[in-house]
Amino acid sequence: AWYALFFGAGGTCIILLSSPLLAGFLKTSGLAVAVFSLHLPFLFLVSLSRGILHGKQRFGWYSAVALVRSAAKLLIAVAAVLAGLSVPGVMASLAVGAFVALVFVYLLTRSEARKAPFRTAGGDASVTMKISSYLWSTFWASLFIAVFTNFDIVLAKHFLDPASAGQFAVLSLTGKIILYGSGVFVTAM
Repeated sequence: AWYALFFGAGGTCIILLSSPLLAGFLKTSGLAVAVFSLHLPFLFLVSLSRGILHGKQRFGWYSAVALVRSAAKLLIAVAAVLAGLSVPGVMASLAVGAFVALVFVYLLTRSEARKAPFRTAGGDASVTMKISSYLWSTFWASLFIAVFTNFDIVLAKHFLDPASAGQFAVLSLTGKIILYGSGVFVTAM
């Protein structure tokens, strides 16, 4: 958990330091970019928790956490828009939604967290090395998939006017829903 928090905080610092450049490139306010960066520590911790639930084959809990996170983000984003907080308010919904999911997953798994911590078989260093090498390859693969599937929206936000960029984002998201819709069935297999 400390590694997840460390990487999340590091990502937040990098985005905060580069927020003037990112805000200029994305044609948005620096405050929106800064608020967006605040969700990274929670995002890494929720991803870690969801990975543990998936590994323990707790698919019902795994899905419940994803549902709670999505519902919290949606409700808070709508409330922020209605309150007139515009883009920074919607970006804040990412952090609050991830925090709500983190609290939810903690409540679900607190009884299992009291059990003995994970140990490798006999403290075998080769098992730890295998897990470590798998961790990094999985991290980089996931990162590049996320970048490549979302980079078109970033380019649209930079090169198109706001209305056209919004329409492009809706079409891109619709395509991703179709592309990843089958993932729901594959996850449980």
